[in-house]
Amino acid sequence: MLEAKVWYAAVNQCFFSLSTTIGALIMFGSYNNFNHNSYRDAWIVSGMDTLTSLFAGFTVFAVLGNLAGELDVEVEDVARAGAGLTFVSFAQGLGTFEVVPQLFSVLFYLMLLTLGVGSAVSLTQSIIAMICDQFPKLVRWQVTTGVCLSGFLIGLIYVTPGGFFMQDLVEHFGANFTIFFMAMLEGVAIGWVYGVNNWITDLEFMVNVRLGWYWKICWAGFVPVGLGVILVYTLATETRWTMNKLEYPDSAIALGWLLSSFGMALIPLLGAFAIKKSEGNTFMEKFRNSLKPNIKWGPKKPSIRKKWLEFKAQRS
Repeated sequence: MLEAKVWYAAVNQCFFSLSTTIGALIMFGSYNNFNHNSYRDAWIVSGMDTLTSLFAGFTVFAVLGNLAGELDVEVEDVARAGAGLTFVSFAQGLGTFEVVPQLFSVLFYLMLLTLGVGSAVSLTQSIIAMICDQFPKLVRWQVTTGVCLSGFLIGLIYVTPGGFFMQDLVEHFGANFTIFFMAMLEGVAIGWVYGVNNWITDLEFMVNVRLGWYWKICWAGFVPVGLGVILVYTLATETRWTMNKLEYPDSAIALGWLLSSFGMALIPLLGAFAIKKSEGNTFMEKFRNSLKPNIKWGPKKPSIRKKWLEFKAQRS
């Protein structure tokens, strides 16, 4: 519990199970009414996710513990990380059940299939919604077909003999590390660029709930600082990436960092675009204005925007 890498893995699991920073929650939330109680939904989703994760943890360690007892070895000798836990260790553990192991195996992998399809739909829909919102003239079913076909073709690499290695490499460099970095910057953007007070005022206008100091500390301090400290320490103590005790070649490691760099390169590129569009005559003026809330931000509907501006004027 005192190792930073354990917290790094725990936070990554929270990002994975909640789809945080990936866009799925924002996409689903965009279909709600403006005054929908998203504060209540956040508690429900987070609470159910926590309980589900705890239940899954108890189940996994119970199955692995039983398997270790059957083989007369330690739990760490039968536990595997990533996909190996699901398709190797857990499969072996289910096979040791004395009562209808076939039934539990079918139920388990049927659950995985349902979970995978649900996750794929939400993540794919995030990309589709982004493209359709940016280019409203495009036909939605054509965008959906293109995105799904592209994902299918790219995913074929994971069913090759080296698919497990590629999946592990992409997960570490292209998903975990990049998403962790994005989440830290999002915390900075909400807490300091837009301002945590503006954020809380907006939520109060939408759901009629005034959040207190706890959320201010989390959004403006704990989240960005905590994520930054864990990320820096993890990178500083990073060892050679391996899978099943096999080291990845230098070319694979270079490909992984290239993938991470490609994802994070969007931040300075979009930042430069924002600076260019900001008001000001000199670069420094444009840069400072780009770090301030834009007057165009806020509700799009004129009637709601008018009430929002009046509400913010009362709170200022």
